[in-house]
Amino acid sequence: MTLPLVNSRNHLPLVFKLSQNICVCLNSPGSSREVAELSSARANCVLNRSLRLAVGSVIIANFGKVLLIVSMYTSQRRKVHHMPDLIPHISITRTFAASPEEVFAAWTNPVDFGRWFGTESTSVADVTMDLRVGGEWSARMILGDGNEISWHGSYLELAPPHRLALSLSDRPGDLFERVTVDLKAIAEGTEMLFTQSGGNMPPENYAQAELGWRAFFDDLANGLAG
Repeated sequence: MTLPLVNSRNHLPLVFKLSQNICVCLNSPGSSREVAELSSARANCVLNRSLRLAVGSVIIANFGKVLLIVSMYTSQRRKVHHMPDLIPHISITRTFAASPEEVFAAWTNPVDFGRWFGTESTSVADVTMDLRVGGEWSARMILGDGNEISWHGSYLELAPPHRLALSLSDRPGDLFERVTVDLKAIAEGTEMLFTQSGGNMPPENYAQAELGWRAFFDDLANGLAG
């Protein structure tokens, strides 16, 4: 990567030249499409439709002295949450004394979800679920010290009562983790395979998150058994 070809003064994008004919902008303007009159000598780029770029990046297409800035981060695409690393960083297998339908409902019913998503020292309120692929979900977790965590994401796969995949984050932006839940009926009830991927945290944070999920699933087991 070379030095910037165009700086961000006067609201112009910060452009990095990746190759002879591709430039990437890392701090794109807020609008999804904007035309800026820039000198083609300063950024000689062509549109490459097959290029896949990170959130917030843009492709610069050279049309003489006018460069078309096409944002890869439009308001319509904000619901497409980016999880580049699909290798599971957390994998938990758990058995519940309940049917797959009951376990699936515990993940997809707002009242049931709010009962187990957390521990005894927390409470969960304002759970919303738009149960369709692409639909969004959110929950407000209230900690024992009064602080709050705003969880949110969207549904990536829904195949009741056997599979569920969703994106998950506790902070603004488009860095989401991917959670998958696979349910299988067994003699004892249901075997659940849970995974979390995304690669957005260091290993020690994933280790802490795994402990948290295991505590959540203890509450889930108690709720299903009761």
